Amino acid sequence: MREPPRIGAEIAGYRLESLVARGGMAVVYLAEDIRMGRKVALKILAPELAEDDAFRERFLRESRIAASIDHPNVIPIYDAGESEGFLYIAMRRVEDSDLRGLLRAEGPLEIDRSISIGSQVAGGTQFRRWVLVASTPAFTAIVSVQVPNEEKEAYPDASVRAALATFAVRDKAPAEEQLGALPFMLRDLAGFRVARVMAGSAALLTDGPEDNLDVAEQSLVLVAAAPGAPPSQPGDRDRFARNLLAETPGIKEVRLMRAEPLRIGGMQGHEILAQAKDVRSGAELMVAQWVRFGASGHLRVLGIGRKDGWSEVFMRLRSVRDGVDLK
Repeated sequence: MREPPRIGAEIAGYRLESLVARGGMAVVYLAEDIRMGRKVALKILAPELAEDDAFRERFLRESRIAASIDHPNVIPIYDAGESEGFLYIAMRRVEDSDLRGLLRAEGPLEIDRSISIGSQVAGGTQFRRWVLVASTPAFTAIVSVQVPNEEKEAYPDASVRAALATFAVRDKAPAEEQLGALPFMLRDLAGFRVARVMAGSAALLTDGPEDNLDVAEQSLVLVAAAPGAPPSQPGDRDRFARNLLAETPGIKEVRLMRAEPLRIGGMQGHEILAQAKDVRSGAELMVAQWVRFGASGHLRVLGIGRKDGWSEVFMRLRSVRDGVDLK
């Protein structure tokens, strides 16, 4: 797999000076615009994404649309394109911290300050917006209230503030209730149990006694649904599935054994079987991924387990896959 450019390299007239952030799909650098003599934030997407013709066309089209937005609360885009096989986007450098950094540095914010930040975010729009950020030992909640300007008399500031002040954290909802809110049903857990539910999108299953989700010790299953127009061609679906697998955390040295189309539940799908290693322990792992493509999104079933005993785990993973029904 091709590596991202190194510090000191020049891409499309930008000299890379330092690394700002790294994610599953892109790397962000502090760079110098050699032509204009200014500092910019330069985002360079993962090289394999540039090989996807459909993704490249969509990226360039959406970058042009984003660059046309002129708003005081939207970071301006200076340039976007493709150079030396890399897709890039150059934007104004912002030195201040983001909301996540602020919460890490200062902890939970008072309601008035949270609302103040939300008001700044909403400045210049046609809405009045309030944002409440509430941190707990387990999670950070963001509650947003948006009121059209013409309705502000019906929903005055005092009423919205009073409503936000009633925010409370309830006890953990039962697993059955959390599963019921997902856009799919799990008819067969095949001996796995629910370890965690990501509200409205995914369920994480395990067959071990712990909820620490250590793939070197116990098998894990992720069932997740995501919206978005699915790829229409077999080659595009293959690249889409491979990109999903490449973004999977906790595994390394992934070696594909099989990657091929497969009809799942009467719908277009894709199957990948691979070998991998656990990032922390180096334990030998096996990975199975199935992606089912619908009219307005996709459903992913990802299973990871130790190499020893994989045959039995794989059969149970297939039972989970075949027991998923979209609502």
